[in-house]
Amino acid sequence: MIATGVGQLIALSIMFYGSMRGFWQLRSGIVGEGLGIAIAGWIIHRAITQCEQQTVLHDRDLLSGYTVRSAMQAGCPRVLRCLTLDIVMARIILPSKHGYVLVVTDHQLDGLLSAGRIATIPQKRWSITRVEDVMLPLSKLKTVHPEVTLATALVRMAAENECQFVVVDDHQPLGVIARESVLRFLDGQAGSPSGLVAAHA
Repeated sequence: MIATGVGQLIALSIMFYGSMRGFWQLRSGIVGEGLGIAIAGWIIHRAITQCEQQTVLHDRDLLSGYTVRSAMQAGCPRVLRCLTLDIVMARIILPSKHGYVLVVTDHQLDGLLSAGRIATIPQKRWSITRVEDVMLPLSKLKTVHPEVTLATALVRMAAENECQFVVVDDHQPLGVIARESVLRFLDGQAGSPSGLVAAHA
């Protein structure tokens, strides 16, 4: 996705440069290479867009038959917002090997904390930094139902520029679905002789 975006940006830049150069050349009564550069940029942009569309179609076909429940990280640890990061990392994230923890108060979701967000804080400050200072608060969390298809969830992530959704059913958080968890799930299914076949049977 990043490589595609960079490619599109370069192609658009070529189109813009060629258009401007062609414009000034035409104003001077010269038919130069500017328009040719602009056309080349347009061709590159169109090719990248078509390639991206084909990739999305392929991925959606690969994911058909699977729901969010299939690939979500279930059983995410739950922590209180008042805990410090050193405790959360040493006693919860590292032992459980979960990359995400749900922040709750009286069984109500307050936010989401990831190992990635903790990593943005210098380790020497973990003992004085609380979960609530780093977590993604409830107001900024995006949720998804466990029976939504994986393809639909990934399309939403891309459209909304999100890396993860909290999986919620009947107002209760069940876990987290993230791009990396989907990739791990597919890797696991690809390694199973009957995994991908069973979903499409």
